[in-house]
Formats: sequence, C-alpha cells, structure tokens
Amino acid sequence: MRHQFFVLFASILLILLVLTAVVMVAMAGGSLMVEKNWQSHVFEEFIAEMQGIIDFINAGRAPDAAEEENVVSLILNKSTERISGCILRDERGKYVVSLGMTPMGVTVPTPRKTISPELQIYSDSTARLTANFQDKVLYLEREVDSPDYELSLVSGPAGAMRTARLEKLEDRGSTMVYLPEIVKNQDIAGTVKITVDGVTKGYLDILVYRMNAYRPTAFVYKQLVISLCCFALPVALLVSCCLAFLLSKRTEKRISEIQKALEAIAAGDYSVQVPRQDVVEYDEIAKSVNKLAKELQRHQRARKEWIRNISHDLNTPVSSLSLLVNGVADGVFPVDDKLLGQIKEEIDLLTSRIASVNYYSQLLYPETSPVKMNQSLQEVMDEVLQDSRLQCLVPGSDISVYADRGMLDKALLEVIKNANDYGDKSETPSLICYTKGGFTVLEVRNKGSLPKPLPQFFEPWARGDSSRTSGGSGLGLSIVAQIMELHQGTVTIDEEDGHVFVRLSFPVKGAGEER
Repeated sequence: MRHQFFVLFASILLILLVLTAVVMVAMAGGSLMVEKNWQSHVFEEFIAEMQGIIDFINAGRAPDAAEEENVVSLILNKSTERISGCILRDERGKYVVSLGMTPMGVTVPTPRKTISPELQIYSDSTARLTANFQDKVLYLEREVDSPDYELSLVSGPAGAMRTARLEKLEDRGSTMVYLPEIVKNQDIAGTVKITVDGVTKGYLDILVYRMNAYRPTAFVYKQLVISLCCFALPVALLVSCCLAFLLSKRTEKRISEIQKALEAIAAGDYSVQVPRQDVVEYDEIAKSVNKLAKELQRHQRARKEWIRNISHDLNTPVSSLSLLVNGVADGVFPVDDKLLGQIKEEIDLLTSRIASVNYYSQLLYPETSPVKMNQSLQEVMDEVLQDSRLQCLVPGSDISVYADRGMLDKALLEVIKNANDYGDKSETPSLICYTKGGFTVLEVRNKGSLPKPLPQFFEPWARGDSSRTSGGSGLGLSIVAQIMELHQGTVTIDEEDGHVFVRLSFPVKGAGEER
C-alpha cells in the first residue's frame, strides 16, 4: 500500500501543482491583456474628465478658475490619480516641461526654464502633479505617435480664456521629439495638441502608471502571489495526502479482491467470481476476470470431454482389431481375404483418426502460418474429388482463392466429406463460389437439416455420440475452423429451405493481411 500511496500522492500533487500553475499563467496572461489596454483606457478616462471640465468652464460655472489657474493646470490637477505625470512640449516639440513621475514611479526631471503664459502650468506644493526642477536634464530624440486629441482655446478680452473645445484627431503617423532620458516613447499613453486662437502652442503628453506600479493594483498582485505561495501550496500538499490515503485504501481493497481471484484461478479454482466494483475501470477488470474464469472452466470441461471422446474414437478400431486378432489366435476366425480386409479397414480407420488428431494439433502450433498464393478453384476441386472419390457438383469457374494450397485442399475435403456423410443421399452436394465484401466465398450446399439443439460444430468432437457410427474423427469442422482462422477468414453453417450451407470466406489478396 505504501508504494501505491506515494504514487497517488505524487499524481494528485502534480495535478494540483499543474492547476496552480495554470491559474498563475492565466492570471499573468489576463494581466498582460489588461495591461495592454490599461494605458489607452486610463487616457480615455482622462479625456472624458477633460471634456467634463471644459463643459463646466464653457457653461460659465467656473469663471474664477481661468483667472487663478490656466485650463491645462486645472485639468491636470483634477485628473485621476492613475495619471502619473505629463510632459509639455512647445510648438516645435523640443522644449520640455515635466511634471509628476514615469509609469514606473520615478520622478521626471524638468529644467529651470519658463514657457509662454498660455502654457504655464500651476504646480506648487499643494498640486498633485509637481515639477522636479534641475539645472541640467539629459534629453534623447525619440519617435512618438501623432496627437490623439486637440484642445482649442479661444481668448477673450484682455487675453483671458473665453471658451475651449476638445476634438479627436485622425492618426497621421509619428514624429521625432526630445524627451527626458528616463521617459520611453512607449510610456506616453496619449498626446493632446494645444492651440490658442487657432495657433499651435504646444503638446501635452500624458503618462500613466503601470499596473504593477499603481498602488491599488500592485497591492492586489502582491496579495494574490502571497495567497498562492503561502496558502495554495500547503493546501495542495494537505489535500494530496488526504486524497492519496483515501484512494489508496479503496484501491487496495479492489486490487486485493482481483488478486485473490486470479490466484484462485491460477490454483485451478475456476468457480471464483469477483464482485461488482463501483469504479467503471475496476468493474471492467472484474468482468474480464470472471469471463476468464468461466472460459477456463468451459475449457476444463471441454478437455475432459475431448479425452473421453479421443479415448472412445481411438478405442473403437483398437477393440475391433483386438477382437479379430484374438479370434484368429483362438482359431475362431479363419484367415482369409475377408478377414484381412476387415483388419485393413480397422487399421485404416485408426490411422485416419490419428492423422486427424496430429493435423489438428499442428494447426494449433503458434508457429503455424499459411503460405498464401492465388489458387485456381477449378484445379483444387478436381484434385480433391479425384483423390477422395467424393461427389460434389462444381460449375465451371475461373475464380481463384488466395490461400495456402494444402490447407485449402484439407478444408474443402472436410466440408465436402461432411456434406456427403450427413446430407440427404437423394441430392448430390454442390459448390458455388462468389466474391462479397472483400472476401472470396466458397459455399457448399447439401440437402438436409441441422440437429436440434445445435451442437458446437467447430469444437473438437462436438458431433455427439449419436453420429459416431459414421466413422468420422469428430475433428473435421474443427480443422476447417482453425484453417479459416489462420487465413483471417470465417466459416459459418446455416440452414435455409431444407438445405444446409457451409460458407468459407477467404479474404482477397491484401484485404485481410495485417499491415
């Protein structure tokens, strides 16, 4: 049981670990898909908030906002906290003022310079996005996408902002700009073009926190990883141990029942039966073991019957010979041609039966294999009828049979002999040949009927005691069945309209051969 426990434990643990890995991969894949759309989603939310602020200002509900703070500053400092920072470029796209942080949470430096009043951004210590002023900032030329939206500002009297409008722009490719060294072009979630009275004044690049740098999502990721490592794995070990123990105990009981049954069968007790199992696979094994026991029990009875029949069939001519020889020795029977003929007849019968037993045993050898070739049926039947002096009507045919010549001769001889011995003598047996479904069928027909109940025709010595007076060995149809099995064909016996049909079906060349 210990070995089975460890096998089940390892299997269940492996399944749980695989499931855990699949969950982690699914989470990682889902995160990548979400992160892929994260920047654009946050940028579109920012645009929606920007439009709301513009509508609020245009409606005249925030007149002081334009005086205390410019529109861009108002929009940025009221934007969502998922906006990490922004970069303001001039109309040439080269001069840069930076606020806030990169998507990974690193503060973006900005030089100590000023820009035009229209683009001045309010960024004191109370604002969410502030500037990190430095005397020297390293810039690199990078390729960025064209602006996504245009913010159009219209000045009023004394230069004060009067109205604003936000419009989406068509994608028109990309352009080369100067960005701080720590900012990559893929860090820019989107760009807003800023115009004042129809004149381009600059560009506003929006930076969005990465999901693993944004505190709420970073917290969720951290908790999920901690849960998987500190909870899922210990639980997987515990569940694996419990399930492995329970399954191994139940499996041990089932295996023990099957093992005991097989040991009993090996010891010769074929009456053993394995009870039904509640698991389909084990139940199928139990059925197979029960079927094996039943078949071995049948074969055991058959072997006893075979021994009795062999003894009976061989003892009959031996007893006759013994009676004749003893009669000659005692002077009861005169030695003449008639006596010698009787002795020869009994010897021939004994020799024939021994030869049949020997031939049948040779067919059962594992090494026995037919040497198949195309055989002319007409030639085969001419030879069989001539050598055996049996009667059978054979219409002219040019059909060939793909079979071993010696085995084909023997099969036809036994079938035709059986038809002559047990058929109605008022009608001569006949043979026809045809092809059907990839088989060459040899059909021997004779007038008569099958015995009731039907015996196992193809079992050795299954003809029964009532037919022993015919002088047959009881192996004829058994030999035929074994020959057909070696050829991967079939033999059947049927009764139709007062006639008995024995059909031998040989596969045509290539149809029944193993590949």
